[in-house]
Amino acid sequence: MKRVRVFVDHANFDIGWKESVGRGTRLNWEILPDMIINKLQEMRYLKGNALEMSGVYVYASTHPRPSDADLKYEHWLKFILDQLPGYTVKHSLRQARVSKCEQGHKFTHYVEKGVDTRIACDMLAAAIRGAYDIAVVISDDADLLPSVEVVQDVLDRHVVHVGFKKSGEHLRSAAWGHILLDGLVDELKDRRLKAVS
Repeated sequence: MKRVRVFVDHANFDIGWKESVGRGTRLNWEILPDMIINKLQEMRYLKGNALEMSGVYVYASTHPRPSDADLKYEHWLKFILDQLPGYTVKHSLRQARVSKCEQGHKFTHYVEKGVDTRIACDMLAAAIRGAYDIAVVISDDADLLPSVEVVQDVLDRHVVHVGFKKSGEHLRSAAWGHILLDGLVDELKDRRLKAVS
């Protein structure tokens, strides 16, 4: 039995999804774990192995001064996505940054900080504890490359990258395997009227 753990950089993946699929098309998060297991079982060196989903960890950030849209997103993270079987949402607050506009006026904006570091630490800690055999990374952030390499080369686990063909080539090349979503969009679409993100 090989245990599979999924690590999702939500903001990064959401950008890739919207660029590839369209802003109005939502992902059906409930079927994502089953799709991953099915695609892993099709991989040459995993055929015949029993696979068990040990969890889907979604990393997201929320605005410290939320608008109505931000509150809706935070509610979706905490009370819909986090309550799906096997899902754990780890969220942090965005950090304030002061910048200057072209006219020299200062303004404050909020940025996501530390999400990739948190994913990297969790991937490494869980691998050291023996919590999974296969890490599935849903992100195109090349900052995760060192942790992918350590998980594979030092801790002897497999890492599989999930994403779209037009991005994430560095992670895809470093990973033991990959799953391209381009041909899977139709089955991953959420067709329910009240899908939020």
